[in-house]
Amino acid sequence: MFIQKIKRRLKHAYYGLMGKYNSLDSLQDRIESLRDHISLTPRSVEYVMISPSYMCTYECFFCSTHSYLLKPGEYADAINANYLPEFVKDKNNFLLPLDTYERLIRDLKLLRVRHIDFSGIGEPLLHPDIVQMVALASKNGIGTSITSNGSILTPEKFDALASAGLGTLVLSVNSLVPERYEQIHGKAGREGYKRLFGLFEHIAARKQERLAMPVYASFAITPGNMDEIEAIEAFKRTYLLDKVNYTPVNAHECSMQYALSEDHVNSVAAAITRLTDQKGEEFKHLWESTAKRNEMDLPCYTGTKFVWINSNGDVICCCFGYYVLGNIKKQSFQSIWTSDKYILFRKKALSMHLTKKPPEIANCTQCPMPCAYHEELGDDAAGLHEALRILYGGLS
Repeated sequence: MFIQKIKRRLKHAYYGLMGKYNSLDSLQDRIESLRDHISLTPRSVEYVMISPSYMCTYECFFCSTHSYLLKPGEYADAINANYLPEFVKDKNNFLLPLDTYERLIRDLKLLRVRHIDFSGIGEPLLHPDIVQMVALASKNGIGTSITSNGSILTPEKFDALASAGLGTLVLSVNSLVPERYEQIHGKAGREGYKRLFGLFEHIAARKQERLAMPVYASFAITPGNMDEIEAIEAFKRTYLLDKVNYTPVNAHECSMQYALSEDHVNSVAAAITRLTDQKGEEFKHLWESTAKRNEMDLPCYTGTKFVWINSNGDVICCCFGYYVLGNIKKQSFQSIWTSDKYILFRKKALSMHLTKKPPEIANCTQCPMPCAYHEELGDDAAGLHEALRILYGGLS
């Protein structure tokens, strides 16, 4: 009944799209996919972020939890201040137990999860079972990636992750200059720099042996390193990296002195276009979507596409808030995903552009994801938004 209703609401959007699909079956698949975008009980989860470890080897100045600029008892914002004090009281919260993760994988397989990204508020490689975690996801047909600062990644651990089936490894580089690297990552960056950059020799050797696993460098642009784009592109070619991810630094209240200005962004965007195979406009757009207030004029699909699972087992709505929807140490993930609490959250998120109200405890005004999802939908966005207006427009 629900599927038929959505098909009728979106019918006009698909007449003009037939040229994009090579058969009615592929068009039907797209309709089913879009149905899950606006369902209050979606049948699958597209993307799961798991934080295996709360602990970190660095204190990057832009980090909302571990920044060396934060004084003891100080938090980057009210959302962190609301969640973290209770969380850090119990050290059992700092590592996700392997048996809890094994139960989670069984549920994620049933929900047809496409991808797990091991990242979040700590260093994933500090988890002693991270290789086993990657292998278990891979064995169950789930794609994986790890975002790491690389400070404790040895050649042996790198090879073990590749053998376990890791899909993509993203290493945070952020500067090729030792002094700048330390200034960004904190005192531990002095030794970490040597270990990380020593590892790239091994990566290049494995790439020459036709290692299939993509390895990316992540480069958070600040006013202090924005002149390194040409150098990092040369570094990418030398060490056979697959890509450099350029992102604007995410400055918090304590680190606003490192925030990018509009002039900085225009200069960086021009350099990216000139020196790389990427479009500088995409960097500029990313900065605009995070630096400027999100007016909540688009629906939020986070509740149907994305979920964050923290190291203590908390199932959290998104990475811009700590609204906890359940805990996988106490409940199955499947029961949380279909719970009344999650359904109500989805209703509020999907109608956010109509009510102009954040769904729960979340920093929606600073979140760029509705823009990203809207662009991903492309020609289907207008029809989908009309369906949301009809389905949830009466929600107060």
